[in-house]
Amino acid sequence: RVRDEGEGKLPPVVLIHGATCSSVVWIDVLRRLAGRRRIVAIDLPGHGQSDPWHGVSVDLYRDAVGTVCAELGIPRAVLVGHSMGGAIALACALAWPERIAWLGLVGTAAEFRPLPAIFDTIENDFGRLPEWFGLVSYSPATPRDVVERWTAVLVQAPQEVCLADFRALDGWSLRARLGEIRAPSLVICGADDALTTPLRSHDLAAGIAGARAVIVPRA
Repeated sequence: RVRDEGEGKLPPVVLIHGATCSSVVWIDVLRRLAGRRRIVAIDLPGHGQSDPWHGVSVDLYRDAVGTVCAELGIPRAVLVGHSMGGAIALACALAWPERIAWLGLVGTAAEFRPLPAIFDTIENDFGRLPEWFGLVSYSPATPRDVVERWTAVLVQAPQEVCLADFRALDGWSLRARLGEIRAPSLVICGADDALTTPLRSHDLAAGIAGARAVIVPRA
């Protein structure tokens, strides 16, 4: 499933969601930007309305993004990835450097080690996963109605896919290869992010030549 809106001569913006999520998390971005350029938001395999593939890994999700761009006739794109989506965007930039115009890396990192509580909640109390995200994924400054709105749609994959997402991230790292990335890159993080912290965003930006980190206050 792909949400494909807007048009323009500039390279399309391809949005890649994070673990457990789907393209629905980009709805507001689509509405704001589609009047100015082409915006594509992907449901990764097994998420949202996309069928599962033959496995789960960052590299397989990378290939899914490449397949979508090829099918849609997108020779060069701006990739924007959130959390796990940022890992996928980095993998794409290393695999196909000539096809990446820019990178937007949102709340992500050069390597991941998910909290044990994530695995415990998915395996033993899956119905509480949205509530768990609601407790750890938002700034204290975030209005409660915004938290409630988005936690209601954060889990868009079945239990086995959610678990596989975090297992795929556990120990994943591209830290040693960041210096190979040549795409202009913007790293964005909320100042109150407890999962992928501002420190990790600065670390990511420092590893990519010319990258800039922006820390959003009260977010």
